[in-house]
Amino acid sequence: MRARQKTHVAVLAGAAFISLVITVMAGCASAGPAEGPAANVGTMLVRVEWPEASAELVPAASQSVEVIVTATEAGTTAATRVLTPASPTALIENLEAGISYTVSASAYPESDASGTAQATGTTTKTIVADQVNTVNLSMASTITSVSASPSPSSMEVGGSVTLTPQATNNEGTTVLVGDTWTFSSDKTGVATVNAAGQVSGVAEGAAGITVTESESGVSAEVLVLVIGSEIVW
Repeated sequence: MRARQKTHVAVLAGAAFISLVITVMAGCASAGPAEGPAANVGTMLVRVEWPEASAELVPAASQSVEVIVTATEAGTTAATRVLTPASPTALIENLEAGISYTVSASAYPESDASGTAQATGTTTKTIVADQVNTVNLSMASTITSVSASPSPSSMEVGGSVTLTPQATNNEGTTVLVGDTWTFSSDKTGVATVNAAGQVSGVAEGAAGITVTESESGVSAEVLVLVIGSEIVW
């Protein structure tokens, strides 16, 4: 993984990617009424550290990250920004110093933040005047289960079948992923599987093929039955 400035690195349960770094600049005083003190406000600089997909800092299939900044106590939305690899930075001005803000981020497969969220995260930050405040926000995958078809699978010795994997969230909605699937066989003497999910029958018996979505770490097992080839006279 290439070193990146201000990138917060952490591994969460079920997540192996860090999505964005938010820098908050507070202490910019705006002019107030002549008879009163200046209003103490701050500016939030939101910047997504968008790496190459191989670095796994964002889901490989994500094309945008929607960031929502909300005043924690009042519940009012201060700003919503959609950041993309082409436009990874946004300024959010006039945030009040001394106020706690909730920062929520969600990664999406489309550049307009549409589709099913692939990862989400939330944190809070109280704006402190006269200093740069950095918020490191980690997103966790929304994937809660995976499956592959056909399941169970059967083939003759020497035959093959290709598994088609699918990831879903806790509502059963499909979550789009990139080329992030891995496959392994618990009995390679019975059936082998390649990186594309093609299972080949080696000898009669049963084998379990583990299908894993590597960014979320969620996996499932597919039972494969290999039967002897029929001899036709």
